Amino acid sequence: MTYRVSITTPCWHLNGVNTVSASLLRGLTSLGVPGEILLTDTTPRGLEVFPPPEDIPFRRLPAHRRIRAHLKALARDLASNTPTVYLPGYDYRHSGVSPILPDSVVIVGVVHGDDPLHFDHVARLGRYWNAVVCVSRLIERRIHERFPELAERTLTIHNGVDLPSSAPAPRQRDDATLRIAWAGRVVREGKRAMDIPRLLDCLEKLGTPVCLTVAGDGDCLPDIRLEAARHIAAGRLRLLGAVSNASVHALFEQSDLFLLTSDRNEGLPISMLEAMARGCVPIVTDIESGVPEVVRHENNGLILPAGDMPRFAKEIAALAAAPQRLADLSAEAIRTVHHGAFNTRAMARAYKDLFDRLVAEAARGAFHRPAGSMQLPWRPTLRDRLSLLYRRFVPRPQKPA
Repeated sequence: MTYRVSITTPCWHLNGVNTVSASLLRGLTSLGVPGEILLTDTTPRGLEVFPPPEDIPFRRLPAHRRIRAHLKALARDLASNTPTVYLPGYDYRHSGVSPILPDSVVIVGVVHGDDPLHFDHVARLGRYWNAVVCVSRLIERRIHERFPELAERTLTIHNGVDLPSSAPAPRQRDDATLRIAWAGRVVREGKRAMDIPRLLDCLEKLGTPVCLTVAGDGDCLPDIRLEAARHIAAGRLRLLGAVSNASVHALFEQSDLFLLTSDRNEGLPISMLEAMARGCVPIVTDIESGVPEVVRHENNGLILPAGDMPRFAKEIAALAAAPQRLADLSAEAIRTVHHGAFNTRAMARAYKDLFDRLVAEAARGAFHRPAGSMQLPWRPTLRDRLSLLYRRFVPRPQKPA
């Protein structure tokens, strides 16, 4: 049975969920499954800075002034050409249409991270979804624990990334300077971006020549620029700001190591997989979700305690002094993504198998969506807004290592 796939996103900002959505559609297209990304926000935020990929069908939902009318228009759109497989992704504002969609629209909710927002999404709407996909086995276990009634409909499909046209050669040092890449939102909470100046201080003390390049933007970028001024002047730190996916890939191709400093809520980091696919050795933190399912310590990367920058620096210095060890870790990192479950090809096949089964079940009436009402987006009160502003401009101090 033929069907179409519609992945909604509020806008096309560069982030892990949008990146993996585009990769999934590429993979599904290669398997003969048509799909599109449906932009649901009423303003064209993000499109002017980073235009959508030209090889992916994009469409914008016509805007309505009132949110209730806008949601009803989305429901009509999804139900207009069934069977449809609908992935709401992180489109929390518009996924409230789930309860009113007909059974011919198959809904697959994807839990992309292990933060409270994703679990709240499942709590509100999971009962209306045909399946719940988790990007790591840890997230799947937590869904089973919190929502046992959804256990039979919950499974893990790992994120996959587009591979370069040819597998890269393992890293061979061609100069004394070790090249390190860091990519993501440059923020304190969760990402621990302020560990970057601390790491460079430690590497400077050890006398290890490095060039660390940060690709991304965020609230603490000015603080890093101030605190690491001498490293910038010495060429040990480059701050690129927000750049395109192609520029990030080029950075990974020119780097020896990929650095992940996060202490939580990563799900399965897309940037880490993209870097490994291009030969970077991942030097990552010991967060529970996703990372341990990809990185095997001393086999295809290194897993170290979050916040322990002296330990990070010591291990990086040891790699700088052992080029064969670096090459061996790089070769295993490449093999993990190119020949495992973490590339677009493997991800798309797993999703297609799931979609085929769910569409067939819906066609024979094996799934009936419970009765429910459309859920309007949460509207913050003045107290909520003040709390959000406080957390944005007065960040919590990071715990010492």
